[in-house]
Amino acid sequence: MVLGERYQTIANCSSGLGRVDRDYIYNLSTRAVGPLLKEAPPELNGWRITDPKGGFIRREHWIVVEMTAAGVRDGKFIDPVMKRIRHDKDVEEVDTLQTFKDYEQILMKSKLSDKSPAKEKPRKVTKRTILEGSAVPEIDAKKIRTDSPLVGRTVCVLFGTDERLRKRLMEILKTYGAKVVANPVADMDLVVATTDKHVKTKAQVEAGQTTVLRSKWVLRCEEEGGVVPWTAEEVLNEVEGGFRIE
Repeated sequence: MVLGERYQTIANCSSGLGRVDRDYIYNLSTRAVGPLLKEAPPELNGWRITDPKGGFIRREHWIVVEMTAAGVRDGKFIDPVMKRIRHDKDVEEVDTLQTFKDYEQILMKSKLSDKSPAKEKPRKVTKRTILEGSAVPEIDAKKIRTDSPLVGRTVCVLFGTDERLRKRLMEILKTYGAKVVANPVADMDLVVATTDKHVKTKAQVEAGQTTVLRSKWVLRCEEEGGVVPWTAEEVLNEVEGGFRIE
């Protein structure tokens, strides 16, 4: 989990991933620079970071692994399982500690079952998959509008169910000068959701700290050739006193 400028461990999980994936992680983390570290790297805080056995991976070799769980209770995952390596994700895109805490509250309200999650069919990772990953895309600086009310504003585009749509939204917002981020941050001005029902969307609505808009607002801005005020049907949650388009 991301905690400010550092990373926080929150669980021990040895279940999941096949031998090929485990060997890939080990070989990646030990090649060229020698064995695993005896002590945790300076970027890491949290649970079991003083393990006398060592075995810590250097920051430059960290990779993202997707995990599932039956729920969250008392700050801990219920039956966590490592599902797959996410080659399409950057380390900077992992969930923040606050997002994890928000999950617990939402899942408690939803009365999530303690049963282990159903098995998912592994997705084949291809070059196309990696290229379509959700890292914030770069755009030509010449295309950026400097007369937009979004210039310099931080806008988070949440993970959802459609990565192509998410990437498109990011590109549109960057065209209007917004500082686009892939995960919620403390000083963000707006949140754009690609879907209403995803747990990350619900977490931001429940938090009530930043206005959360539907993706249709961004698409309408593109259609009209400029940033326009959002309508009631384009809003999931509007924060009083928050950033607005006049």
